[in-house]
Amino acid sequence: MMKKVICVISLFLITGCFGGYSPESTFYTLQTIENVTPLSQTTLSLGVDLPELPEYVDRPQIVSVSSDNSELNIDETNRWSDDLDVMMQRVMASDLRAYLPKASVKPRISLLEQYKYILNVSVVRFDMVKNNEAYFEALWTIKNGSTFDVRYKGKTELNKTFKNGYDSYVKVMSEMLSQMCKQIAQKLSKN
Repeated sequence: MMKKVICVISLFLITGCFGGYSPESTFYTLQTIENVTPLSQTTLSLGVDLPELPEYVDRPQIVSVSSDNSELNIDETNRWSDDLDVMMQRVMASDLRAYLPKASVKPRISLLEQYKYILNVSVVRFDMVKNNEAYFEALWTIKNGSTFDVRYKGKTELNKTFKNGYDSYVKVMSEMLSQMCKQIAQKLSKN
C-alpha cells in the first residue's frame, strides 16, 4: 500500500514539473523621446538621483489598477526590462540632456559626485487603469549641489489615453516622463 502511495505522489510531482505550462514573458523599457526642441543652452551640471517609487509599482511586473482604484493587477507576463527606478533615472537624465544640450546631465551614482544641481523625484503614481488610461504623478525638487538648499520645487500630474496594449502604454509613460523633464528643464533654463 505504501509503495502505491509513493508512486501516486511521484506521478503527481513529475506531472506538475514537466506537464505545466508557463507563458513567456514580454519585457518593456522606457524610452527617451527623440526630436525634442532644446529649451536652453545653459552649461550647468545636474545629477539625477534614483527616483523614489511607491511600493506597488516597485517591482518587475507592470501594474494596472481597477477603475475605482480598489484592485491592483500585477501582470506576471508583462515586465519591465530593468529595475524601474534605474530605468527612470537613466531616461530622465537622457531627456534632460535633450532639453538642455549644453548642460552636463548624468545619473547620480555616488554621493561624492559634484554637481551644481541635484534632482530628486518622488513618484506618487505610475500605472494604468484597465480602460486604457495612463497616470503619472511626481513631486520633484532641484537642490543646490553644494549646500543642498532647495532651488525649485514642482509637481507633475498627467494622464493620457492610450491604444490597447502594453507597447502603447509604455510609449505613453515615456512621453509623460519626458513632459516632466521638460518642466524641470524650463525651471533650470531660467538660470
